[in-house]
Amino acid sequence: MTEKILVFFALAAVGYAARRFGVFGRAGVRDLIRFNIDFALPALVFTAVSARLTPEVAGWNRGIAGPLLGLPLAAAATCGGGLLLGKLTAPLAGLRGRRRRGTYAFLFGFANAAFLPIPLSYALHGEEGVLHVSLYTAGYYPLFWTLGIWTLRGTSELKYAFHPNLIALVLGAAVGLTGTHLPELPLEVLRSLGACAIPLALVYTGAVLAEQTLSAGGDLVPLAWIAA
Repeated sequence: MTEKILVFFALAAVGYAARRFGVFGRAGVRDLIRFNIDFALPALVFTAVSARLTPEVAGWNRGIAGPLLGLPLAAAATCGGGLLLGKLTAPLAGLRGRRRRGTYAFLFGFANAAFLPIPLSYALHGEEGVLHVSLYTAGYYPLFWTLGIWTLRGTSELKYAFHPNLIALVLGAAVGLTGTHLPELPLEVLRSLGACAIPLALVYTGAVLAEQTLSAGGDLVPLAWIAA
């Protein structure tokens, strides 16, 4: 496990150095992120889910104790509980105004659910880890683009709830649960594309960090509450 973590840091360091030395610019980083999110990660999700999500694994008979129902519901409970906790503690953090309190509650309710969890889970558990994170995001993405964005802006963006990863999850589940056998050639293309997803995610994580500036001060009390 320690070796895998070191590899993660090394790949992020490559992205950091590439951005700092101008190998690719800000637009290049955004294009890399979009390619990974729209193509490579969905390919990884589809191949993992179609191979791993069998009727036995889905656990229909176990209800919410099974991953197919339990993980999306866990996302709903986590996001809803986080938002509630954020709203309750906002006055204690000294925040005033709807916008600042909304941002604070949003940060409590909506943590990163795919950007880093998929690489970490893949390193720990392989395709099974990708499957479980993907099932969690089935509950997370619709809430993020509706309740989450409404908390930030007072409006929702339901049209964005149908994320490429969510579509890949649905298609992969249809294949896995029905036992459908797909031709090997397109599967191999998807596996190869999906294999790029983890290194790319780590490289552009480092590149994004290279664009940030750290400063002392700021809203220390709210940040302390969020960190705690």
